[in-house]
Amino acid sequence: MSRQSQAKVAARFNRWSIFISMTALAAAFASVADAASAKTARPVSPFIEQKWQDFQKDPVQFMNTLPPKKGSSPAAPGFSPADIKGRSFVTKKSQGRTPCDESGVCMQDILEGRAAARESAQDFFDLREFTAGTPIYRLDEMDAANLLQSNLPETPWSDTYWPLYMGGLGARYADGHFLTKGNWKGYYDFITSEDSSLKRIADNGDELDTLSPSEKYDLLIGDLTANGSVYENGYLTPFMWNEGKAYWDDKGEVEGWMGLCHGWAPAAYMAPRPTKTVETVSADGRSTLKFYPSDIKGLTTYLWAKARTPSRFIGGRCNDKDAKVDEESGRILDEKCFDTNPANWHTIIVNQIGVAKKSFVMDATYDYQVWNQPVYSYSYSYFNPKTGKAVSSLEEAKVELSDFRKDKFKKFRSRHAVAVVGIEMEVTYVVETRASHADYDSADRDAVSTVTYMYDIELDEDGNMIGGEWYHNAHPDFLWSPAAGARAESYGDSRVTATDWDGTSPLPAFWKDIAIQTALRTGLPLASIVEGLTAAANR
Repeated sequence: MSRQSQAKVAARFNRWSIFISMTALAAAFASVADAASAKTARPVSPFIEQKWQDFQKDPVQFMNTLPPKKGSSPAAPGFSPADIKGRSFVTKKSQGRTPCDESGVCMQDILEGRAAARESAQDFFDLREFTAGTPIYRLDEMDAANLLQSNLPETPWSDTYWPLYMGGLGARYADGHFLTKGNWKGYYDFITSEDSSLKRIADNGDELDTLSPSEKYDLLIGDLTANGSVYENGYLTPFMWNEGKAYWDDKGEVEGWMGLCHGWAPAAYMAPRPTKTVETVSADGRSTLKFYPSDIKGLTTYLWAKARTPSRFIGGRCNDKDAKVDEESGRILDEKCFDTNPANWHTIIVNQIGVAKKSFVMDATYDYQVWNQPVYSYSYSYFNPKTGKAVSSLEEAKVELSDFRKDKFKKFRSRHAVAVVGIEMEVTYVVETRASHADYDSADRDAVSTVTYMYDIELDEDGNMIGGEWYHNAHPDFLWSPAAGARAESYGDSRVTATDWDGTSPLPAFWKDIAIQTALRTGLPLASIVEGLTAAANR
């Protein structure tokens, strides 16, 4: 081949190489662009347009429908059909609130006639929880931070709500004979019968494994005698049964919904999950007691239900079974019954779950199927409130109020609002399960449920979230959480330290004395003992 021919071939080869390189480079850029596009892809609701059309057609009816749910149902039997139809569940939910002392804002404050809840989402936050960032208050900044969805690293732990009609922590949940009794009186008679008495079982050493969490605790702290007195039914356990007895004596029943969910919900994320069974020695030294994860969870739940633990919360407290609504839109008129406004709700859930990675408790008064549930995750998408169209960007979802003539909520808008943005949010929260004798516990055993909320958020001329409207009257009522770092404890805990007991060896003698005094005086276990069991379960 001549040099000229070789030169032509080389030129063609070089041009082909450059073409291949350019093609490969373009493909690489396309791949990166596709990956970036996939990473920033925004969820779009496939059903929002139909919901919006239904709302436009009959807003009153749509506002009174329950938001859609999916997933596990709570283990609680819930309210009776009569309670639901007559809406008496609204007032019944006020029962069982934990009391509080002067330090901090506490759950008792939300009851009728007490201090109003905080109105600002900013006041809800405890900056000690925000170790990975600071709260974000603007919708566009949340959007830019890609916070349209988030979840906690692990679900708060599930367990039973320890119903009062079964004796609370006094329930022998693993005893098949106990479980057949049907109502509080049947369970109580079984427990207090001579054959089933705690002292007989403790003396004989049989059936120890079937005992309730409170009965195991009683055997851990004492030999059922103190100062010459005999406590055949224990120290802590009688308090479990006395709580239901007051309702039984008054009404001849203890309703199935009554329990300790207001203790379980905060305990599920404030206290560590006990992951395995702990074996320890009874106070008399004769028996080995097995505390299953459910037993330890139960004692923890009871502490958080009964101890005076300061909490922070936001939202109103409404006990009106028949709250008045606007005839045109179906919107609740009483602002106290309107509950948490959408701007506060959105700000709190995005920051708590998305930024702080810390759960909180939501209580939905107008939705009898949700009460005191710890939140696990959220995911939201946009819709245009004017057209009802599902959109993928914040700008497409924003509607200027000056151009929104058919706004159903026009007369309720803030005078500072200049635009609204449509939001549909899926919220997943943890629900109760049943106590068990499983030797191990993990997130795989937790149960969750998901609810979808539809609302819009009002923006002022600077783009700040200042309010909004719910498209269902069944929406989060008030939101609450114990103060950061709070500890549920009893009065005897100031006299002991958790490091003095490893959770498996016999309790120190002075611990037993303090634990017995605390149980007999207040009906509470020592937090130090419960924490010792939890630590042993996680070693």
